[in-house]
Amino acid sequence: MAGRILGIDLGTTNTCVAVYDGDKPEVVTNQSGARITPSVVAYAEDGNILVGQAALRQAVINPKRTIISVKRLMGLDPEHPEVEAMQRRVGYEIVTDDQNRLAVKAGVRDRTPVEISAAILKSVRTAAEEFYGEEIRDAVITCPAYFDDAQRQATHDAGRVAGLNVLRIINEPTAAALAFGWQRAQPGTLVVYDWGGGTFDCTVLECAEGVFQVRSTRGDTFLGGNDIDSLLVERLLNEFEETHGIDVRDDPVVRQRIREAAENAKIELSSTNETEVMLPFLASDATGPKHLESKATREELEELIEPLVERTIECSRVALDDASVDIDQVDMILVVGGVTKTPFVQQKLTSFFSKAPRRGINPDEAVAMGAALQGSIIEGEADEVLLIDVLPLSLGVAEGDTFAPILYRNTPLPTFRSDRFSTTRDYQESVLVRVFQGEHRDVNDNKMIGSFRLENLPPAPAGQMDIDVTFRVDENGLLSVQAMAVGLGLNQKIEVQNALQLSAEEIEKLQTHLEENE
Repeated sequence: MAGRILGIDLGTTNTCVAVYDGDKPEVVTNQSGARITPSVVAYAEDGNILVGQAALRQAVINPKRTIISVKRLMGLDPEHPEVEAMQRRVGYEIVTDDQNRLAVKAGVRDRTPVEISAAILKSVRTAAEEFYGEEIRDAVITCPAYFDDAQRQATHDAGRVAGLNVLRIINEPTAAALAFGWQRAQPGTLVVYDWGGGTFDCTVLECAEGVFQVRSTRGDTFLGGNDIDSLLVERLLNEFEETHGIDVRDDPVVRQRIREAAENAKIELSSTNETEVMLPFLASDATGPKHLESKATREELEELIEPLVERTIECSRVALDDASVDIDQVDMILVVGGVTKTPFVQQKLTSFFSKAPRRGINPDEAVAMGAALQGSIIEGEADEVLLIDVLPLSLGVAEGDTFAPILYRNTPLPTFRSDRFSTTRDYQESVLVRVFQGEHRDVNDNKMIGSFRLENLPPAPAGQMDIDVTFRVDENGLLSVQAMAVGLGLNQKIEVQNALQLSAEEIEKLQTHLEENE
């Protein structure tokens, strides 16, 4: 029997693990018997690393060392605008380490999002090993379909730090489609609307006789249930300040208490029209302690979140356009992620698609089950299923201030393509190749992935020296780039890797930290 392969949905809010066991994927419970594990890591004063529910329980008394929503920081450079937005919402401090990478102040030293995510992955891997009574190292890990190259590489690195052999990085909506449709003989066009704690994706697939062909994907990696929570938090903070004249925004303990209350209110308003938020002793002044007492209605919540819901509808519209699919050609809408449980979201989807969405399987578990199924496909246990995914964002190089795409979004994976460029100056000795990802004509509006210089070119007039640039994207969506000077017998190749990618030495060092529970 082949070794077991973990299918891991590393979510912003929760993480779920499944294994293809026998003839179907099964969710693996953690040490507490729960089917999902909160994606929370806490670094206690005694040096212990707490993960999951244990970390969540002590968040209020230890907000500066309790790391939530770290997935939203994966693969970001310190100058990304989301970093500043995150800092306003969380109790921990986000910093830059000596390698110019994002890090979090936690415990005895700063820790990167990759290391923190690895702690979550190691915890769920250990739970699975205890469940089956054997060592498990192979894994398929999911990520949002709209993750860029740096974010995918960070996810891959986190798996390696956790001691996993990452066989594949698979897109979350595609995994959900696999879990839903692998045993259902229902050919047609399927739309997966995936709105979780931190990200949103809409993916359009064609399904027929065991073949899942992704036609297009569109998304927003900074749009999730956390953003709904933040809107409710701001509403409660403003109400408290208006009532008592005290601004408590800079108190991390108070913010954590209000965030927990806001999340609970959001969940309650999915099944009731009104809920109360009551938090005693949030602050005090000369007149005594001050309490937060507030009522929230479903109507108020829907008004608050409608702009966010409309952003997801617009993403869905673009995904359909990219796939050249009309709304009336959609046979089924599959919803995944916690936010899709909200009645207002379901109403908006029904109105947009002119048909009600379907679940079919638990939206919190679908992605992990699909990842486990992908593991079985790799292993040959479910060889009757074929998955063809696509490139989420265009990739190319800079020609002056203009972006020159080489691979276009929604190209099936794996793929490669070369394009030829020429020198622009007489007797040019080197060429700087700058690699970008995005959809904008102005190169500076896209994300720079990396750069390298092709040197020692022989002297030649402008336009006489040709440079072939080759882009390759593997089945994980990970990119490598090569440049080759053509002519005069010169044949140089240089490969560029993402600047944030960890070296083998760094991976080993972080693995040691995790093993020592440092």
